[in-house]
Amino acid sequence: MKRSIPEWLVRPATEADAPALAELMGELGYPAAATAIPARVRALGTDRRAMIVVAADPQALGGVITAHHLDSIHDDRPVGWITTLVVSQRVRGQGVGRLLVEAAERWASEHHCVRVSVTTALHRAGAHAFYERLGYTQSGRRYTKALG
Repeated sequence: MKRSIPEWLVRPATEADAPALAELMGELGYPAAATAIPARVRALGTDRRAMIVVAADPQALGGVITAHHLDSIHDDRPVGWITTLVVSQRVRGQGVGRLLVEAAERWASEHHCVRVSVTTALHRAGAHAFYERLGYTQSGRRYTKALG
């Protein structure tokens, strides 16, 4: 059964969301023990340069998004970054991702960010198409080097 968007409540994540958040991280390809999640939620929730919100309905979490803003030498205003977005496979295509991205964009705007950027893995073609539908354009490449 397809849910309508108004049934989803976008709210700050809480430590009690840990089991569902761990499940979502697994779906994204970053498995995490539910016991590790509360500390991560606390860290993000107390960082004035970060946000973490979830989309919830009365039965379950449908997704989570995190974002950060940072100052940069190349602009007078901070830049925003969507650092995590995952929507449960159960509810993809029902507007949950759009609601979460809109929440991150509002947050970035409230923090005077000049733009919002997001990185996504090369193999995530569905994510690329999703962001393009929301008006994001490919503007560069990301390189990663694991430390330690």
